[in-house]
Amino acid sequence: MIRYYWGRFWPFLLFAFGVEAVENLFTVLFEYRNMDFGLLPLLKTAYVFVTEFAVTMCYWLIPYAVYLWILPRGKAGGKADRWLTSAWFFLFVLANLFEDVAEAFFWNEFEASFNFIAVDYLVYTKEVIGNIYESYPIIPILGGILAASVLAVWGMKRFLLPRNGAVPAGWKRGCVVLFLLACVTGGYWLVDIKDADAVNNRYNSEMAKDGLYSLFSAFLRNELDYRAYYRTLPDAEAAAFLAREFTADDTSVPEASSGSVKRQVRPSGVAIRPNVVVVVMESMGAEFLNECREDGADVTPCLSRLGKEGIFFPNTYATGTRSVRGLEAISTSLPPLPGMSILRQEGNEHLQTIGSIFRDKGYDLKWIYGGYGYFDNMNYFFGNNGFQVLDRNSMDDSEVTHSTIWGVCDEDLFRRAVREADESCGRGKPFFAGGVYHVQPPPLHVSGRAH
Repeated sequence: MIRYYWGRFWPFLLFAFGVEAVENLFTVLFEYRNMDFGLLPLLKTAYVFVTEFAVTMCYWLIPYAVYLWILPRGKAGGKADRWLTSAWFFLFVLANLFEDVAEAFFWNEFEASFNFIAVDYLVYTKEVIGNIYESYPIIPILGGILAASVLAVWGMKRFLLPRNGAVPAGWKRGCVVLFLLACVTGGYWLVDIKDADAVNNRYNSEMAKDGLYSLFSAFLRNELDYRAYYRTLPDAEAAAFLAREFTADDTSVPEASSGSVKRQVRPSGVAIRPNVVVVVMESMGAEFLNECREDGADVTPCLSRLGKEGIFFPNTYATGTRSVRGLEAISTSLPPLPGMSILRQEGNEHLQTIGSIFRDKGYDLKWIYGGYGYFDNMNYFFGNNGFQVLDRNSMDDSEVTHSTIWGVCDEDLFRRAVREADESCGRGKPFFAGGVYHVQPPPLHVSGRAH
């Protein structure tokens, strides 16, 4: 059985390892000034690379092993077997060459293997693909990858099927599938991408990572090393800067040497307990506000009135690219964190948020969303940070005049928010509500009120 499977698997293993070895060799030549060539660091680098490469290959080989399992023994080595094996090898070669070329360009940009930045690229495909198409000769590159894949299959076709060796029984082939599944399961729990950090040299560490393994690990972890990719100051220096900026008669800050940014504000007036409603409007760009339009159109008269009666910030800009980043900033006062939003990270329960501050003041907290709050993990995050969550599932059909896949229309949601506020006030409690409104008016025949 070993001889049979070795004859089937070795072309895949040899090609993948050869391509990775060539890519790593060129990377070493490119980064030799930055790498640590000591014996122990090189051994650690090689160990991590071989381990991740082995796990990645197990994932690749599982579909082929399943095919060999269900292939009738009498059909093994036949014309159909040869065509199907060649087709899978072609897809394998094409995908690996594409990944290695993409990783080479990514390394040239970030001096790293695939990480969460690459995952972010996959999220914003339209913008990223457009930028890449404008920056690189994509057609010749893809043509070259395709041609190289065809040549690889043509050159290896005589080796893809073993010339001899009995086909194992079906139960033995099934055991091979189970063995590979056990390997990937063990790899999931035992092989950690952070093992590469033990090398203690960033370039060795990045070299040790297998590209595909690194990409999927970044997708699952949603993390990015802040200090490795963002410009920072020493903690004490940053604290001293903040202390200078926050100095005021009613504010006290700790010593800069402590590295703490905690400050205490002493109230100078009498506390008030107004009802507070925070409206987070999805897709409501600045171009829709009267104050930001150059044509003078009166598009948002009610918002303009509120801006004049209250406080309007004309020079406030977004620091994130998705709505969930706005929720992150509003609820926690944090700028967008590297990787995934805090709403979708583990350990995001019981944080100090805008809700916890109002809760300590005796407010009735509600998070009201017109759609299904599992989107962007809103229900879990706000539900575990002191809010009573009310989403589409909390609304009766009688309350809904119009809805889409995103949720009920704004008017239905506003009516629900007003009702919740009235109930809280009826119990003698001040009311704090936050929620997302998707800026989708109902059809005119449902409601004649202006949106």
